[in-house]
Amino acid sequence: MREVRQSLPRESLTFEHLCRRVASQEASAEVDTVNLLLPYLTKKLAMKTDMNLVADLVQETMMALLVKMRAGKIQQPSALKYYAYSIANHLLVKQMTIAKRMQETDIEDLELMTRAPSAEQALELQQQRLALMAAISKIPQQRDRTILTALLIGVQDKVAVCQQWDILPADYDRIVSRAKQRLTAIVIAQG
Repeated sequence: MREVRQSLPRESLTFEHLCRRVASQEASAEVDTVNLLLPYLTKKLAMKTDMNLVADLVQETMMALLVKMRAGKIQQPSALKYYAYSIANHLLVKQMTIAKRMQETDIEDLELMTRAPSAEQALELQQQRLALMAAISKIPQQRDRTILTALLIGVQDKVAVCQQWDILPADYDRIVSRAKQRLTAIVIAQG
């Protein structure tokens, strides 16, 4: 009897090929992977959250996915697109959970934890905090707002922020730098 073989869908062949290329450290494989998955992830995540957060989530998803691909740890390359979406979804849920937890923390509670300066210093410090809080509140990304509030107003250190947000210390500087750039752009725009 003749064996009838069904051909695999073109997309699964592409993903399997991409996984092999990335694992073998081919120069353009990672760019091809990003170009192939970027529209899909952006479209799926845009249905769930705002575009500013989508950009951050897609970037972090692609970084996590490429690390797994480089290590050759993708078990089902044909389902790469769905695996990438599951990573993005996990990051989104984690982001929403952390944002909800941070909303429960009252800014006044953070102010009570600081030392008591003189009356003039307290007034000046209060005005600076209010200006800073106003600028931070205009940042569209919830994670950036809460991280900057914790760092600049709540005076938390790197370790505490990394633990609270489940951020790798290697990613901390990039995330905080991006948040500070957005804050700087808002302050400059205000004049």
